[in-house]
Amino acid sequence: MPSLITAPIREEFLASSPQRVTTHPLGCHRRRIPDKVIFDKLIEVLVSGTGDERVADAACSAATLCRCRDEWVAVGAGEALCLAALAACDRVIGLGLEQLSADG
Repeated sequence: MPSLITAPIREEFLASSPQRVTTHPLGCHRRRIPDKVIFDKLIEVLVSGTGDERVADAACSAATLCRCRDEWVAVGAGEALCLAALAACDRVIGLGLEQLSADG
């Protein structure tokens, strides 16, 4: 996907996601991979439908993608991403969700 589409959603998502806290007593022995890289890789996984292993490269491993995805899901960031994506689509193309009716 073009960064023109994903960049605003990424910035909104990362601004609302909680900051990571290092709990290791000696700190981290490896530098953290930026959340921007992880977000872009996870969007690539979602859009293309491929597995984490196929998207992983030297910049970010599949294990890191899985771990970060699970962390973000645990804190409810997935719901925030879904709402941000719906709001962005509504601004661009006008979804008209207020005109839908549901039968339950």
